[in-house]
Amino acid sequence: MNYKKIFKRETKVIAYVVICLTLIVIGTSYAFLLQVEDNTTNQVVSAGNLDITYTQKNGSINASTDDDTNCLMPKSDADGASSGCNIQFSIKNTGSLPMQYDLLIFDTENTANALDHSNIKVTLNKSSDKNLNQNISVLNAKVLNTLTQSSTKRKLESQAIIAVGETVTYSLRVWIKEDAEDTIIGKNVALKVGVEGSVYETGTAAASLLSRMNEGGLAEITDLNAVSPVNAINTMSIMGTPGETGPSVESPSVESAKEYRYIGSEPKNYVQFNGETWRILGIYNVKQEDGSENSRIKIIREKSETMAFDTSGGVDFNNSTIKAYLNDTFYSSLSDTAKQQIAPSTYKLGGPTALDINSKQLYLQEQASDKNAIMNVGLMNASDYTFAGGMDDSVLVNNISSKATTNWLFPKANEWLLDGTDSGIYSIKEDGSISIEGSNTEKNIRPVVYLDSNIKISDGDGTANNPYILEK
Repeated sequence: MNYKKIFKRETKVIAYVVICLTLIVIGTSYAFLLQVEDNTTNQVVSAGNLDITYTQKNGSINASTDDDTNCLMPKSDADGASSGCNIQFSIKNTGSLPMQYDLLIFDTENTANALDHSNIKVTLNKSSDKNLNQNISVLNAKVLNTLTQSSTKRKLESQAIIAVGETVTYSLRVWIKEDAEDTIIGKNVALKVGVEGSVYETGTAAASLLSRMNEGGLAEITDLNAVSPVNAINTMSIMGTPGETGPSVESPSVESAKEYRYIGSEPKNYVQFNGETWRILGIYNVKQEDGSENSRIKIIREKSETMAFDTSGGVDFNNSTIKAYLNDTFYSSLSDTAKQQIAPSTYKLGGPTALDINSKQLYLQEQASDKNAIMNVGLMNASDYTFAGGMDDSVLVNNISSKATTNWLFPKANEWLLDGTDSGIYSIKEDGSISIEGSNTEKNIRPVVYLDSNIKISDGDGTANNPYILEK
C-alpha cells in the first residue's frame, strides 16, 4: 500500500500531533499538578525540585500531510528511530535530595477517534551531564501498547533516579508502525508525556549508591526488554544435551526493579567487609528464600585464593568441591558481624554454550536458567565480569578480552566463574577472555556475597583510601 499517496489525498489523516508535557512532582510534604500548554522554545518551568526545559515551541510537532517527510508516516524501525516525530526535553534536579520518577505517555483527555496504541511505536534515548554511560537507549522501537501500564498511562521509563544537580536530557521519537492496516486512516494522535516522581529515600546502602551513581561509575542496565531472544540451539545447555534444539529463550520480566553495575577501569566501589577490602559489583534484583524479590548489593572479595572447581571433574555446582568450601569452610571463617550482613540468596548457575552473544543476552540467559542454588557465598557470574567492561552491546562475549584494560574485574590470571554447562565451567583466562573448561584444574577464585537489603552505608566515599563502611 502506498501510504504517501493516501496521506496526501486524505484530509482526515493524522495531520497534527501535539505532545503536551504534563509534570507531576510529589515532594516530601506537598503534591501538585503542573500542566504546560503554551511554553516557548527553551522555556524553563520549575516544578518542586525539578526544572524542566522544553526545546519545542508549545511542546508540539507539526505533521503536514502534504509533506513526503511526514514524521508520523508508517515507517520501518530504522526510519522511525531517525525521522519519527521528535520531541526533546531535559530535567534538572535543583533540590538537595535525589529524586526518583516514572516517565509516562498517555492520550490527552479530549482525544476523539484516537489511534490505538498497538499502531504507535516509540524510541527513547537519554543522556546525563554526569553519567559515564552517555546516550543510553531506554526504549528501542517499542509498540506503545506493550509498555507497562499504570492506570491509563504507559511507562516510557520507570524508577529513574536523578541525582542532586544532575541534568538528564531525553529524545523521544514517535511514529506509526510499518505494517499498520489502512484502518488507521482518519484516526487522531494526541499524546502527553508526563513525569511522576518523589524524593528518593537514601536510607539503605543501595539507595545511597544510587544517589551518587553519576560520580562513582555505577551504570544502569538499560533496555533489556529490547534484547532479541536467542534461540536455544547450540547456545543453551540447561536442558538436554549441548547443541540440542530447544525452545527460544524468552526474556524474564525486568519491569519489577532496575539493575545497576559498576563499570570502567577504577570505579568508586571499594567497601570494608569482614575487616577486608571487597568491591561492589552492583545492585541486583534478587529472589529471596520466600520467593519474593528485592534489591540487594552484591560484593566480591578483592583477595583471591586458588583451588579446583571440583576435584572429581564434575560440572554440577551443587555437588562440587568449591560449593562446599565457600559455604562451609569460608563462610565459617567470617566474623559474626559479616555473617549478619549477608543475605542467603538465589545464585544462577546455568549459562549458554556459545559465546557469540553480548552481555545483555548472556545475562538474560543466565536468568532464564533453571539451575540455581540458594546459599550464602558464591562466585561472580560471567555477566558480572562482562558488564564491568562497559555497556557496549556491540561487543560479544567471545571478544570480551578487547575490554580487559577498561574492566576493573580483569584479574590478569585464570579465574573460575559460577556459570556452568553440561560440558564444563566458565572461567576467565589470563588475556581477559572467557572460556568453558573442565572443572578439575586449579584457578583463582574470589568469593561473592549478597548483602542484606537493610544494610546502610555509615561512612566512606568508595575510593580505595576511603572505602564504604557498612552497618546494619
